[in-house]
Amino acid sequence: MLLRILRLVFIIVCGLTLSACYHPDIQQGNDLPVVQNQQVKLGMSQEDVITLLGQPVLQNTFDNNQLTYVYTDYPNHGDITEHKLLLYFKDDKLVKIERS
Repeated sequence: MLLRILRLVFIIVCGLTLSACYHPDIQQGNDLPVVQNQQVKLGMSQEDVITLLGQPVLQNTFDNNQLTYVYTDYPNHGDITEHKLLLYFKDDKLVKIERS
C-alpha cells in the first residue's frame, strides 16, 4: 500500500516537473504572408486592402484613414519578433505604406 502511494506521488511530481519545462510558441495578430504583403499597392481602396489582407486586429477608433496590421511571435526559446504594416488612406485611396 505504501509503495503504491509513493509511486503515485513520484508520478505526479515527475509530471508537474516536466510540464514546467514546456512553453508553447505564441503567435498573435495578423500573419501576413510576404506574397499578400507585396500585393498592397498605393492607390488601392481601403475595401480592396481589407479584402486582400483581412480585417486588422488593431482598430484605430480616432482615425478611420489608417489600418494597422501587427504580428507578434513569442517563440518557446528565442527572441520576440514583431512585424508591423501601417497603411494610410486619403479620400479612400492608399497614400502611404510603412513596414517594419
